[in-house]
Amino acid sequence: KVFNAGLVAVYTNAVAVSAAGKVSRAVRSGKLATASQFPCVDCGKPASRYEHRDYEKPLDVVPVCAGCNVRRGPANYRI
Repeated sequence: KVFNAGLVAVYTNAVAVSAAGKVSRAVRSGKLATASQFPCVDCGKPASRYEHRDYEKPLDVVPVCAGCNVRRGPANYRI
């Protein structure tokens, strides 16, 4: 079981990294505005990053500030 848990961690990390890369490329190409151009969807402060709730939907993101990103916790993983 430990081995399987390790595989799940590797898979989920790879999915998260891939999703973050897709957001980064979309921002660089101009398809997605930078997060700092928006207020945080939770508190209204200036956003500093995009946040995923589901890494399987890499461009389904919302702008959040650093504090709200921490409060939201980890995104959902589907295996």
